Amino acid sequence: MHKQKVLILLLQETHFKLGHLPMLRDRYYTSWYHNPSPDSHSRGVSIGLHKSLPGTLVDIRMDGEGCYIFLKIRINSTLFTVVNWYLPNQRQISTCRSFLLQLAEFAEGQLLIGGDFNFTLDPLADSITVSRAPLNRQLKSLLTHFHSLQLVDVWWLLHPQGKDYMFYSAPHRSYSHIDIFLISNHTLTWSLKASIGDILLSEHAPIYLTLNIPNTLHKP
Repeated sequence: MHKQKVLILLLQETHFKLGHLPMLRDRYYTSWYHNPSPDSHSRGVSIGLHKSLPGTLVDIRMDGEGCYIFLKIRINSTLFTVVNWYLPNQRQISTCRSFLLQLAEFAEGQLLIGGDFNFTLDPLADSITVSRAPLNRQLKSLLTHFHSLQLVDVWWLLHPQGKDYMFYSAPHRSYSHIDIFLISNHTLTWSLKASIGDILLSEHAPIYLTLNIPNTLHKP
C-alpha cells in the first residue's frame, strides 16, 4: 500500500479478535484504529493512516460488533467523515440503513464511505452471474436514501461504460461490484481517479480512490 501511495487505508474482514489485536508496527502507517469482532473470527474493520497524511483526528465512533469505524478527520483545512464498514452477508440492506441513521448523528463535513457492502447497488450493472435479479423495493428505497444524502458511487461515475469487478465468488460463479466508495456529490470535482487492483490475498481486489483536496493529492 505504501508503494501505491495510499494515505488512508481501509481494511475490512480483518478477523482481528477483541483482546488479540496485532501490534502492526510500521514505519509508514503510524496511526491505526481497529474495531475487532467481540466474539468470533469474522468481521472486523481497521483504518490505517500514513505518516505523511496532513490530517488531524477530530472524533471517532465504532459499533460493538466489528462492523464499522466512523473517523472524523481534518485534512488541511477540510473536515471529512471517513467511514469504513463491513456489512454482514445477511440483512445487508437493513443493516446499511441502520448504519446510515447512526452516521447521520455523527457526520460532519465531507462524507466518504468505503467498504465491503456484500451486495450490489445495481444487480444488473454490478455483476456477471448465472442469474441476475432486478432492483427490489428494499434496494430502491436504500438508493433513494443515498440520493437524499447526495452520495455517489465514484467508480461508476468515472467509468460509466466500464465493466470491471472487485469480487469473485467461486460457489456462485459470479463476478460482482460489492466493494464500493461513495462520496459527497459536491466533492466530485476532487475525484481524479478510481481504479481496481489485482486479487492477491483474498477473493477481493483492492480498490483505490485518488482525490485532489485543496492542492494536495490524497489516495484513500
